[in-house]
Amino acid sequence: MRGIRMYDVSKTHPSYLVAECFRVSHIVLASTTYNAGIFCNMETFLADLAAHGLRSRRVGLIENGSWAPVAGSLMEKTLAGMKDMSILEPRVRILSRLTDEGRQRINELAQAIASELVPAERPVCADCVDRNALYKLSYGLFALSARSGERDNACIINTAVQLTEKVKRVSITVLRANHTHDIIKETGEFNLSVLTEEAPFSLFQRFGFQSGRDVDKFDGYTAVARSENGLLYLTAGANAFLSCRVIAENELDTHTQFIAEVTEARVLSDAPSATYAYYFDRIKPKPPKADAQKKGWVCKVCGYVYEGETLPADFVCPLCNHGAEDFEPIG
Repeated sequence: MRGIRMYDVSKTHPSYLVAECFRVSHIVLASTTYNAGIFCNMETFLADLAAHGLRSRRVGLIENGSWAPVAGSLMEKTLAGMKDMSILEPRVRILSRLTDEGRQRINELAQAIASELVPAERPVCADCVDRNALYKLSYGLFALSARSGERDNACIINTAVQLTEKVKRVSITVLRANHTHDIIKETGEFNLSVLTEEAPFSLFQRFGFQSGRDVDKFDGYTAVARSENGLLYLTAGANAFLSCRVIAENELDTHTQFIAEVTEARVLSDAPSATYAYYFDRIKPKPPKADAQKKGWVCKVCGYVYEGETLPADFVCPLCNHGAEDFEPIG
């Protein structure tokens, strides 16, 4: 809940308080009983509210007094002369000091206000989210590289975007299960190689379909160079690279978002950048036509084929680690 304000009527000018009351839908008035009346500043404020014609508000009342508190009833009397003003329950009375019972009443009043202001949760629609709709979003493709000690690693991501211009900042979002994620967490640095339409499928297989925990992805791969930060970037199948230093992190369920400053950036070629859609349409091989007698499922991300009439609900692609929801029947 936002936009909540609290003011001391003994220190705040009535004109400002009146203006604030026209801004809000709910008001809580708390006043002591003063010489069998209302605290004088509160009385002046209420008179100004009435004079300005405030109407149609929900009002909570808190009165305080060492004996015979009457501030609540007197405030209500003033409000009764204003149009469409309604009093919230419960009304809170505090005698000399705040007791546990008083705290409970204040909490009940707060809950009553919250119940009117917080919108009811909309029921979750199980069939409202078509995963295929998300594939219509436009993404680039990038090789994300990092280095821990003497070991380099990289993975493929599609979640890099520029955030600011004057100070060059970018954002990447990385699956926590990725080994590269852990290295960036450890070192706070990474390189991005912007992949092109000329990048072969074998590049995606090398850096995207196996884990750096199990293999050295750069073993035998020579189309690389080191940037000023000492990290590798790709020199083939990429048209630019960016070196970045992490300045902030956000934990997002299965992923971590890293926000980083660009410390170096170079153009490598004029080849057009690959998009996620281009990868699916042109780079990723089409699955072979299935034998009429053979049943199976194909991964929409990497092309892995699972043979069998029924795909287990908890199946995970052994190549790209996507779940059963990213498989479609062959044929």
